Amino acid sequence: MSKNIFADNAPRHYAAGLPVIPLYARAKRPIPNDWSRYYDHPVEDAQQKQWLEQIPDANMGLVLGPQSGVVAMDIDTEDEGLMQAIISLLPVSPWRRIGKKGMVLAFKYSGLKTFRIKNTSGETICEMLSARTQVVLPPSIHPDTGLPYTANCELVDVLHQLPTLDDQIETILRSAIEARGVQLSHSGWSRVTDHVSAGSRDTSMTEKAGLFAYAVMRGERTLKEAIGMLQSYHAEFVEKVAGDEVDVAKHVENLVKFLHRDVMDKGKVLPEGWDADLTDEERKNLNLEFSSDHEEWSFVALRDFLKGEFERYPEGSSGREAAVDKILHKLAHSTNINKLEEDRLLEFMQIASGMGVKVSSLRARLKELRQGELKGLDHTEIARAVIADIEVLYPIRYHNNFLWRWAGSHWDKLDENFVMAKISSGYGHLQACKKHSDMKGILNVIKILLPQGIRALDVAGINFANGFLSDDLKLLPHDMAYGMTYTLPFRYLPDIAGKCDMFLDFLNKSWGHNEDFTQKVEALQEALCVTLFGLGPRFQRAVLLQGAPKSGKSQLLKIASSLVPDDARASVPPNDWNDKFLPTQMHEKLINVAGELSEKKLVDGQKFKDIIDGTEMNGQLKGGQIFRFRPMCTHWFASNHYPRTEDTSEGFNRRWLVLQFDKPVRPEDRKLDFGDLIVAEEREAIVAWAVLSMERLKARRDYTLPSSHRQIIREVASLNNSVRFFLQESGKVRTGAALQASGGKPSTPTSETVLYNAYWSFCIGAGGAKPVGSTLFRSKMRELGPELGFNLLIRNLANGGQEAVYENLILAERVVG
Repeated sequence: MSKNIFADNAPRHYAAGLPVIPLYARAKRPIPNDWSRYYDHPVEDAQQKQWLEQIPDANMGLVLGPQSGVVAMDIDTEDEGLMQAIISLLPVSPWRRIGKKGMVLAFKYSGLKTFRIKNTSGETICEMLSARTQVVLPPSIHPDTGLPYTANCELVDVLHQLPTLDDQIETILRSAIEARGVQLSHSGWSRVTDHVSAGSRDTSMTEKAGLFAYAVMRGERTLKEAIGMLQSYHAEFVEKVAGDEVDVAKHVENLVKFLHRDVMDKGKVLPEGWDADLTDEERKNLNLEFSSDHEEWSFVALRDFLKGEFERYPEGSSGREAAVDKILHKLAHSTNINKLEEDRLLEFMQIASGMGVKVSSLRARLKELRQGELKGLDHTEIARAVIADIEVLYPIRYHNNFLWRWAGSHWDKLDENFVMAKISSGYGHLQACKKHSDMKGILNVIKILLPQGIRALDVAGINFANGFLSDDLKLLPHDMAYGMTYTLPFRYLPDIAGKCDMFLDFLNKSWGHNEDFTQKVEALQEALCVTLFGLGPRFQRAVLLQGAPKSGKSQLLKIASSLVPDDARASVPPNDWNDKFLPTQMHEKLINVAGELSEKKLVDGQKFKDIIDGTEMNGQLKGGQIFRFRPMCTHWFASNHYPRTEDTSEGFNRRWLVLQFDKPVRPEDRKLDFGDLIVAEEREAIVAWAVLSMERLKARRDYTLPSSHRQIIREVASLNNSVRFFLQESGKVRTGAALQASGGKPSTPTSETVLYNAYWSFCIGAGGAKPVGSTLFRSKMRELGPELGFNLLIRNLANGGQEAVYENLILAERVVG
């Protein structure tokens, strides 16, 4: 196969009007910075000629959109069943490209926007690439496999056969994938406009500048190419906000600063050709201060320099010593001199310098120079150097067994593999960093040396894309001291609070017929507010959307969960809270969502109360260390039935906020993506409306409790406790205030034997409940006494035995007027 991929294949595509562009060899990234402009017009003849002549061996990409008349569906999953499900919903495409995994199908451009369907872990399942995007064409070489991309036919041969995608294909695919049990992210959804904070955009550009500077130092890119890639990244991927744009020129300066730091401070040398194609004016504008002494020299250049200096200076002179030392410095940081060439240069120095120095001494000096000022004899020294390297990009901290980096508006987990790579690539040559165990040891020292914790101010707030909203509803600049671990992908806009007509209409259709409609809406508003502010443990209630099937519960659950980003959301049902590892997923999350409570599995009452209250607990990821954390999330569940538990205490019952749905949506009115549509169009207005309830929450220190909530909690309590069920629902018992309100007068206390017999008869008869034994009956009665207003007394009998009786409790047939 010819190596001239672009030169051999591009002309045929140009002849068909397809705007193909050169990509870096064995890569997917376009070479021209302004490549996306060809989405609506052909590549100019002069540009075609230049690319074909100058970069014939480039990979080849097709710019999608109206000019090519093509869009591409990229299915990026290894789940064969899911892949086939997606394909079955698409029209049959005559062109299919195979790469490392999945496939790409071509369709006719019809104006559809680019969309990406991801799961909540951020993994892309499929994406539809449209105008201003590009797709790699065969026979380009895949960057990972090193093998050519393949297709079932030439795209140019089937252009006229490409079918058009359904206008609703995004909704169709999302619904089908969710129906297979995959939880999807709103990120990448074409209907949703995500906003990125200025700090995050700035940090991202700084990180890319560092990455491209590293590529220059390794000789993988010229400085001009690196600047072009940085500008291309800014143009393609960095959000443009009117009045708040990221200054790309600033980050070009950062790229140059990173080079200066490596060369001037660390003594590294620039690779040959690093400044190719730079004009004198560009050098001046970039303030480049490098000379040939800062650049890598070839073997011939190094040898010729030594020859010249040895001829220039007599034996024994300091000039010859300086020449030898300079070349040793060059060798110490050289990447293109092999071992054989290094040996030849050292032998030449030993013989020709006339200094009487041994090759072994030259090698010792070379080793010393390669170590630099950093001796590298202990882990702490290297750890401090690694921290300094990383903090050029962003501040880092250690918190709850994880490394964190400041991402400009919030703290983000820092991948330990990234740090290990920094240790290996920058310091692997040092004595104390030779083995993998050494590197792990250095990583552990880094964790000890770093500032501990990410929160310096104990304040509640919501981290919006445009600032931090405090609990007194003041919008403040982002600050690392707040310890936020997320940024909402949208803005706080108080002026549009409540301007969410679809959402409010949904609530009215669901609850408008209920007498406690206003209470339900207020409770929901408060629950959303508490969730977003991360105050779940303070208000100590889980939200249960309970009621009839197909009544809107799942849509409201989707709306609530979609108001927070994927990395601030967990999904651990309460019957799994006893698991060793699963509750750890709630660490640093705002919301924990479970779509359906188990009808059979019991909830551990004590664990439930501990997690709802935010009690400090052990956390552990599989293979990781145990650490302590407090769950801060608010828990949202949906269920057609009531929660089951063996915990019959009032503490379990009062930790719920139940929002009942009792009106099923008519089949003809059901919309699978209705919740998604509301979030896409109204999330900023919903959130601005929700936070207005903060003042009410502060004053009441609890949620508004609808009357339907109180009734359901009474039923839940009875369901989980047959003794309570008997006392409250049988109609056979009067206790406490209820007894007095009915005009009854307690006479003699009620015997436990008489009461238990009445309880047992009720359970196996009309009650239909399972009775407990007499010992457990007394225990449950003792628990319920303070709540229901009766007292258990143990009397000593004349025969030496005991009798249990209940004061202020009378069976109905014994009530006297």
